[in-house]
Amino acid sequence: MQQDFLNEKLFLILKTMNYQEEIEFCIPDEITKIPTDYFCNTKLEVLTNYEHISKIGKCSFENANLKEFRVPNGTTEIPDWCFSYCKLEIITNYDHITKIGQYAFRGTNLKEFRVPNGVNEIPFGCFLNSKLEKIIIPRSIKNISNNAIPPKCLITWI
Repeated sequence: MQQDFLNEKLFLILKTMNYQEEIEFCIPDEITKIPTDYFCNTKLEVLTNYEHISKIGKCSFENANLKEFRVPNGTTEIPDWCFSYCKLEIITNYDHITKIGQYAFRGTNLKEFRVPNGVNEIPFGCFLNSKLEKIIIPRSIKNISNNAIPPKCLITWI
């Protein structure tokens, strides 16, 4: 509970510092969660010092200019709208992810994605309007929702 308060307080302080105009942002060590919408509609291109993050909020990077993201080891979910219409081209270190939210990668520039074995579903709109050309899906997937994958995307089952 105290950690949540610290997260909210620090992000509130940072928000008053006009972070929306920053193209590079270093997350303080004390912060363990990225709040919902935090970097949404910002000019953010580079995020540093975020390996300790345990949770990412919905819409966190929506419409940001971030091109590359390495999922922190303690994070198990890519929430709804997380990278929607973000300029994301590369995502790494995501094998430990167990849930991907709706529209998580909608409109991104990802060309290829390998669904982690721990994920059970590719939700509605997950890669809708993205530049995804190839997706590798484990046979353990239980559900692929409508409009989850672009129509011309090559699907490989493993």
